Amino acid sequence: MLTAEYKRLLDSYELEKSELVTVDELTSAQFTSRGTMKLKVADAQGSVRQSIPGWPTYTEQSPAQWVSYDLRMTQTLVPGKKRAYIITCTSDVNQNREYRRAFDRAIESFRVLERPARFGPIVMGGLQGDCLLP
Repeated sequence: MLTAEYKRLLDSYELEKSELVTVDELTSAQFTSRGTMKLKVADAQGSVRQSIPGWPTYTEQSPAQWVSYDLRMTQTLVPGKKRAYIITCTSDVNQNREYRRAFDRAIESFRVLERPARFGPIVMGGLQGDCLLP
């Protein structure tokens, strides 16, 4: 579901890596992906020229400014009792190393107070099998 939603929202979305990690002694799924998002950073601006005193005349309008950002996203899905937690880190690709260190520290300190029931062999086989392949 996460990758389908990112494909809908981002240009050139690509799942780079999926793996099982341990968070608070719980087997969790972690996805690392990359995509481009285009954002409007400035509204269109009109120019005003005074032609007759007291009456503004609007001339051409400068277009809105759009900027594309190359993003890297990491989501860690942690099971809990009756719920799951999705912990996300999104950063510009050039700043990912610094943000990823802070994200990894947050993951290390994350605690699940309401523990899920132990997974059975069928669920564990699904986690370790096809559902995590890119």
